Amino acid sequence: MITVPRMASVLRKVFEQDARALAREMGVIQRERKLTGATLLLVLVLGWLHEPKAGSSALARFAGSLGVTISKQGLEEHWTLPTAQWLYEVRLAGSPVPDHSPRGGHPAAAALCRGLH
Repeated sequence: MITVPRMASVLRKVFEQDARALAREMGVIQRERKLTGATLLLVLVLGWLHEPKAGSSALARFAGSLGVTISKQGLEEHWTLPTAQWLYEVRLAGSPVPDHSPRGGHPAAAALCRGLH
């Protein structure tokens, strides 16, 4: 059983380190000007937790509440298959269960991408 301090440590690593590194590695974030992998993950995860059916406008407004200035169109630029694959990889980074599927080739990534549009 995982403890609360251990879970906090895992989440901190996933949000602060893994998301950022994977976003750069997978080409989701090319320049860390307005967004980093960590801020994009925070906007998407916390934004959808706050409002599960949020579209790009609502997520852009939510980003503002986190201190991230990005337009609806700026967020939509990240609604791509590579971003869906990145989200899947970030989820794996925080999972204690090993996954043996090849990187970027999981059908869940394509399904997630379809759900973004």
